[in-house]
Amino acid sequence: TQLMIATERQKVIEKEAETERRKAKIEAEKVAEVSSIKKQQEIMEQEALRNISRITDDMHLARERAATDAKTYRIMQEAIANEKLLTPAFLEYQRYLHVANNTKIFFGPSIPTMLGSSAVDTAPAAPRR
Repeated sequence: TQLMIATERQKVIEKEAETERRKAKIEAEKVAEVSSIKKQQEIMEQEALRNISRITDDMHLARERAATDAKTYRIMQEAIANEKLLTPAFLEYQRYLHVANNTKIFFGPSIPTMLGSSAVDTAPAAPRR
C-alpha cells in the first residue's frame, strides 16, 4: 500500500506539474496575443497618422495650386485689359493730359521737338497763300 500511495502521489505531482505547464503556456499565449494586438494597434495608428498627414498635404497643395492659378488668371486678365486699354489713341490722350498738366511754359522755335511726334507734327501743312 505504501508503494501505491507513493505511486499515486507521484502521479498527482506529475498532473499538477503538467497543469502548471499548461497554465504557463496559456498565460504566455495570452501575453503574446495581447502584445500582437497592441503592435497591430500601433501600426494602425501610425498608418492613420500617415493618412492624415497625406490628406493635409494634399489639401495644402490644392490650396496653393488654386491660389497660384487664380494669380495667374488675374495677371493674364490684367495683361489683356492693358492691351485693350493702352491703345495708341489712349496713349496720345495721356500724353496730352500730362503735357497740359505741366506748369512749365516754353518759348522759342524748339517747342514742336519738345512735344515729340504729335498730331501737329504729322498733319500735312496747310497751303500758304
